[in-house]
Amino acid sequence: MDGWRGPGILLALLLLVCPLPTLACPHTCHCWAGDVDCRQRALHEVPLLLPTNASTLWLGYNLITVLGARAFPSLPVLLRLSLTHNRLERIHRQALLGLGALQELDLSDNYLSVLSPETFLPLTSLTTLNLGYNRLEELEAGVPHSLPQLQTIFLNGNPWMCSCSILPLWRWLGHNREKVP
Repeated sequence: MDGWRGPGILLALLLLVCPLPTLACPHTCHCWAGDVDCRQRALHEVPLLLPTNASTLWLGYNLITVLGARAFPSLPVLLRLSLTHNRLERIHRQALLGLGALQELDLSDNYLSVLSPETFLPLTSLTTLNLGYNRLEELEAGVPHSLPQLQTIFLNGNPWMCSCSILPLWRWLGHNREKVP
């Protein structure tokens, strides 16, 4: 019997150091085949435990106002994230860490007025970014430059301020007309 004690302790230690991936669905959401649907749940924050095999995460039509540092658990296969129609005012520069596979990000219809280029640095695979219908008056040129795979960016419906500070974005748009529908 003493022979079993060693492997049991070793297994317990391994589980503490390397936890198994979570496949559990948050009780407020519906999950199926890689999709996690948390729309219209009156959420004030991103659920803490999300399935690590999630490929699409729908968080639209909630009450989320801030995405803090590491707002999401590591979701290595997440391809699409929708946060449309929330009340997002601020996104921490480390909010999107762990989402390196993300290809589509929808932040439309929120209250965003400032975005830091550093926020998007972890999103090396992002091809589509929707920033439409926010409160953006200007956008640092570093935002689209920080997204090497970007193919499409939606900027419509924002109250753009015509000033010298928007010139870098204006230049970027001039060189990347095909990316802005």
